[in-house]
Amino acid sequence: MAAKSKPHPMRSHWLGAFAICVVLVLLSASRSAHGQTLSFVDATGASLGESRYLRVEGTTYLPVDALSAVFDGEVVPIRARHRYTVPTKTLTVQVEYEDDTTILRVVAGTQGVRGSGDKQFRLAGPLREQNGSFWLPIGFFTEVIPGVTGVAITYRSEAGQIAVSVGASSSPTAPAGSDPSVASGPPPPPASPELVGGDSPYRATPIATPAWSELVVAIDAGHGGPDAGVQMNGLVEKQLTLELAMRLQRLAQSVGARVAMVRTTDERVSAEARSAVAASANASVYVALHFNASYQSEKSGFRILIDNPSAASASGGNRSRTPIQRAFVDASRRAAELIEAALSAAGFEGGRPIELPLATLRRAHLPAVHLELAFLSNPKEADVWRMSATLDRAAEAIWSGVARFHP
Repeated sequence: MAAKSKPHPMRSHWLGAFAICVVLVLLSASRSAHGQTLSFVDATGASLGESRYLRVEGTTYLPVDALSAVFDGEVVPIRARHRYTVPTKTLTVQVEYEDDTTILRVVAGTQGVRGSGDKQFRLAGPLREQNGSFWLPIGFFTEVIPGVTGVAITYRSEAGQIAVSVGASSSPTAPAGSDPSVASGPPPPPASPELVGGDSPYRATPIATPAWSELVVAIDAGHGGPDAGVQMNGLVEKQLTLELAMRLQRLAQSVGARVAMVRTTDERVSAEARSAVAASANASVYVALHFNASYQSEKSGFRILIDNPSAASASGGNRSRTPIQRAFVDASRRAAELIEAALSAAGFEGGRPIELPLATLRRAHLPAVHLELAFLSNPKEADVWRMSATLDRAAEAIWSGVARFHP
């Protein structure tokens, strides 16, 4: 019988080393797949919670869920809510600290962060989807949140910790001389820890009672009758504006507010008749509802405009018409800012109010704003506005801003 050959010592050593390498690679892959853990601590080193993290292309990532898990407004007096809008691939984060609320947005695959109040940041890596979760570069926690709250948040890599240096007390206080009975700013957030998702990407807004008991709102559903307005991606502007106006009317009346409707049916209304409705009702503020369109299909978001006749002379525009709105520019600006804050707080994306000579408002003898709620030329945005729930959320937000207006 032939003798069994013994394995060569060098071969045995090589096989053993190979096996060890395989095990190490598998363990490393397992750790990458499931994430490792780091701790959030306060200034004293006390634990505030833990979070998984990943290292991707040299950048440390934390899951988006860590925002609401750690920044809950209780243990840490920063409150963060988030939602992801599938049609636009946008993560929206609402950050509240003391009496300030900031809306932050970042699109999947990009590194830029846009914030309300023209705040902008750039991350070390893009928002990414991995292992069934969305992940943010650690800079969102250590640079962006401190940038909008003023709270120092530091990553201690050697200790595997994120230190949140915030005082023990963070109860917001009213500014000196303020009247606590007059509501101002964006509406208070609901108790829910997350922004509402489901069939609409925007969260619900509590229905506010008017801050001024004499408030009368003129609601103008743009276009009507043979004037259909924008007709794109299966949506018709005159129909959307009327549906939104009717929702806005019901909300206002549900809290006892007085409303003057420019139109309640699909009819043509002249520019003179529109302003006459507001005048006959002795309205306090005029809100014109419209939708937008652009040759650039990627354009999206709301626009809020007010008529500022002074802009005509600055741009060499028409100086011949009577500047009726000149006396109301400041009040119109306040109304526009309140509505913009409420829409942003509810998760709608848009920009700061724009001032220019505006034909739709030039006959209004009262504070007036013109809303362009969305670009129907954008297929993704049109899909969102096709949902009835989106109209509900928009009406809630618009009313919340209007309800806080006082001429």
